[in-house]
Parts: sequence; structure tokens; C-alpha cells
Amino acid sequence: MVEFSPMSSKERWTIEHWWRWIKRMFKIKEPLGRSEQALPVQIVGAFVTDLLLRAFKHSSGFTGSLYDFVAGCQELSLVPLQELTPCPLRLALEAIWELLQGAKCHLQLVA
Repeated sequence: MVEFSPMSSKERWTIEHWWRWIKRMFKIKEPLGRSEQALPVQIVGAFVTDLLLRAFKHSSGFTGSLYDFVAGCQELSLVPLQELTPCPLRLALEAIWELLQGAKCHLQLVA
């Protein structure tokens, strides 16, 4: 059995600042679960979503909000890429697809 020493006030304050920053940065209102893995999964999910949004904004000139981005992705998630009209989302998805294919080819050459 592992025994934990009590946290100092300074350590607790550091964690509180970190959590406030995470919530503000990734727009997390509250934890989605109470298990040991719920918070790390939520933070990683928020990080990946933020990264995708930033990449999409950079490659397409998209100026909408996170909500607009997620709503658009949900609407188009079941539509084959070939059926999308030539819009910024399609161009960004095609660019990502090409990058992934190049990375896959590179990984096969290295392995």
C-alpha cells in the first residue's frame, strides 16, 4: 500500500493554478467523470480538438468558433470526402490525409 504525504499549501495552490489554466485554455467547464482516468482523457481530448481547430484555422482561414468547428465536423462526419464540395474543410482534410499517407510511407521505410 502506498502512503501519500499531505500536500503543502504551496503544492495545492500550484495545482489550483494549473487546473484554472487548463480549464481556460481548453474551455473545460467541469470534469466529465470522477474516475482516475476521466480527467486525463478529457484533457487529451480537449488538446486534440484544440490542435485540430488551430490546424484547420491555419490551413483554411476559418474564423469561426470552437462550437462552429465541432458542429461542422459532426454534420460532415458521415459524408465521404469525395462528396464534399471544394470548401475549406475538404481542402484541410485532404491536406491532412496526404500528410498521414506520407507519414505512413515514411514509417514503412524506417521499419
